[in-house]
Order: sequence, then structure tokens, then C-alpha cells
Amino acid sequence: MYHYTPLESYMREFLLFLSIQTPNQLTIDHIMERLNIHVHYWNDKSEAMIYKGKKRMFINKQLSNEERWQIFGHELCHIMMHHGSQFNMPASFLAYQEWKADNFALHVCVPTFMLLQMDLPFRKPQAIYEVASTFGVTPQFASRRLEHLENQYIGSIFDQKLIREMSGISKVNEDYGDYT
Repeated sequence: MYHYTPLESYMREFLLFLSIQTPNQLTIDHIMERLNIHVHYWNDKSEAMIYKGKKRMFINKQLSNEERWQIFGHELCHIMMHHGSQFNMPASFLAYQEWKADNFALHVCVPTFMLLQMDLPFRKPQAIYEVASTFGVTPQFASRRLEHLENQYIGSIFDQKLIREMSGISKVNEDYGDYT
């Protein structure tokens, strides 16, 4: 049994709220329209901002479609989860926000609930190709996303074994308690 992380659960609820249930509905246009975000393509570095209540995202137009989608996921985190300017932010907190935005992008571009519905090939290179082509991301991004899923699976298995072990220990203790 797979245990969703809080971010995975949030992402599922968020996307279902936007009436997004399948990978082909995961597009920049679809999400920007539903969240009233203005997306501009330009030649500079990608960034996001909220100014006078208007959400704007600037995406480098020289990126591939896959990279644009991934950057959109990253910048969407900044619009939805972060407030204020990063200009005077301590470097460590800036790094933390960027890490969170990268993690958010992994989950909005390739949501767990959609990933779990796929019948992925057993061999990792084929699975990476399948995820990349289904969700419109680069193979490197798909590989990182599959690593996250694999780690979460391993964590779930460990949790289940630990719970079983702990149940056994408490049963032993209960049994032992009966004889004292």
C-alpha cells in the first residue's frame, strides 16, 4: 500500500479542484486560465511575481516545450506558496524556497495519483521514457520523479514492516505481561 506524502495529497486535491484528472489536461494554458495567471514568454531568465494582485509568470521562450512545462511548475510554486521578494532574503532561505519550488514542480508536472495509475515498464530506461512522453517532461526530470516515487515506496514498505514489528512487540509485551 502506497502512503501519500502531504504534498502528494495536496497536489491531488489541487488538480482535482482544477478539474484536471488526466496527463493530457496538464498544460500551461489549462492551469493559467483556471488560476488567472498571465504567462509571458521572453528572452530573459524565468520568474514569477504578484503585483497589485495580478499573478504574472515570465518564461524563457528559448526553452523546449518540456523545459517550459517544468519551469511553469517551479514558478507556480512561487506564486502559490511564497510571498514577497527574494532580493533581500538570506541565501539559505532562498535556497530552501528554490528547493521547495523544484520539488513542487516534480509533483505538479507528474502527479503521483496519475503516476500510480500507469502500468510502467519494469526496466527503468523504458519507464523514464514512458513518463517523459506521457507528461511532456525531459527524461532527466522523469528520472528524478521516478526516484522520488521509488523512495516513497521504500519508505512505505519500511513503515509497514515497522508497524508489523511494533505490533508483534506490543503483543509479546502483552503476552509477557499476562505471565507476570
